[in-house]
Amino acid sequence: MRLHDFLDYRAREQGEWEFAIQGDRRLTYREAGSETNRLANALAELGVPALFHTGQTGVGSGTPGGGGYKLKYSHLMHLDDVAADFPELTIILAHPAVPWQEEQLAVVLHKGNVYMDLSGWSPKYFRPILTQYATTLLQDKVLFGSDYPVLQPDRWLRDFEALEMKPEVRQKILLENARKVLQL
Repeated sequence: MRLHDFLDYRAREQGEWEFAIQGDRRLTYREAGSETNRLANALAELGVPALFHTGQTGVGSGTPGGGGYKLKYSHLMHLDDVAADFPELTIILAHPAVPWQEEQLAVVLHKGNVYMDLSGWSPKYFRPILTQYATTLLQDKVLFGSDYPVLQPDRWLRDFEALEMKPEVRQKILLENARKVLQL
């Protein structure tokens, strides 16, 4: 099911249910269906990337019921549809998408408009496949990220320095790729 189809279905079936909350603003499924296309088109037109959090979060981790956070909502495969439907939109997938890391690597490799950042996990916990892709096939599509204040940049950079990679690839991940994606 495509993201747009999902939102259309939810708008019909549970239109007034909350889709997203930020501060005092509440967005229903009905509102999200029409707002999503407008937002994606506006971001693409402005050249502003859309960043989506993916995978397991440290928020609620280890607490009863995970603090109410449901990991299924951080699965990234719906974003593959968004990337295909909005090829002019630059998408950044935040965090190594544990437990869906291989799907994330496939989407980033397959879609020219999708990138990923490495925030949220210390590099010493990166799976070998993530390091392999980041230093080879995806070296132009991976961005630095620490997840401050949860993970301090100094610690992240120290752990990143311990990973084996060419200096020019390290420079891409730490700076050059962000300059390109964020048009800095």
